[in-house]
Amino acid sequence: RLDTKDFVASYGGACWLDYTIDKAFDGPDGVIFQTEALKGNEYPVVFTLDMGRVRTFSEMHYVPRQTQDLHGLWTKFSAHISEDGENWTTLIAHEVLAKDLTTKKFIFDTPVKARYIDFEIEESMVHRVACTEIEFYQNKEAYDAENKVVDTKDE
Repeated sequence: RLDTKDFVASYGGACWLDYTIDKAFDGPDGVIFQTEALKGNEYPVVFTLDMGRVRTFSEMHYVPRQTQDLHGLWTKFSAHISEDGENWTTLIAHEVLAKDLTTKKFIFDTPVKARYIDFEIEESMVHRVACTEIEFYQNKEAYDAENKVVDTKDE
């Protein structure tokens, strides 16, 4: 799992209480991100993640807020990535998600390199956008390359 200590997330809208966007990237502590109630014309809800440097990952998980009425559950979203904050590529386009509380896993065919990710939640349940966590995972080769791990077993 990618270390999130250098992650900085931003969202320009109103959040419910102190459940701000940084809570979506703070590790598996159960603290949530949630917007205030949205009006019908306030979609898409957009927030941006800056991972602090270009990172490589091959898997992303969206962990919904665990609530019985599913409020805040993303039902349709897109994600766009950039290495420099100026040139953007679509990573996920208009993905329709199951209306349940399971973790939504996205496994990419080739490793993804990005520093910035824009999330666009296009539809959600009960006029809010929420999540417990957004996680990124990388394979051993990407981890070793980013962390300059040297294999010393042959020395």
